[in-house]
Amino acid sequence: MSADKDICDPARGTEESSDHLSARGVRIYICTTCDGGKAAHIERKTAGQHLFDQVTEACRQQADIEVVSVECLAVCERPVTVAYQAPEKWSYILGDVDPIRDADDVLAAAQAIASSVSGIPPMSERPQFFLYGVISRLPPANFV
Repeated sequence: MSADKDICDPARGTEESSDHLSARGVRIYICTTCDGGKAAHIERKTAGQHLFDQVTEACRQQADIEVVSVECLAVCERPVTVAYQAPEKWSYILGDVDPIRDADDVLAAAQAIASSVSGIPPMSERPQFFLYGVISRLPPANFV
């Protein structure tokens, strides 16, 4: 599985990538293969690729948010699929993300996760797609 990274931290630019996020950083994974079986692609891209491009563009001025495209998150029945990870916080996998309507909200969810101590944002801070799209969440991985 290949992954392309785009770091939205303006201090580092978008050409560099890092395997480590800062303590307040959030990594957003977007399945770029996801298309939901739609015959018509958006701008000649899959729906997932379109969402990746939109979120990457939207977060260019956001520090500590990294957007990573992945070929498959294995949730094909709920396209478009997005996942969030942050150091020492809960991780999420969400499905049914609208590639046109939800790009700004994908970024807003990352910000809500980043500002939450545990990674579990209050319901009032979750964008609409986050309220209904959660497939699963995983506890923080604190491996030594």
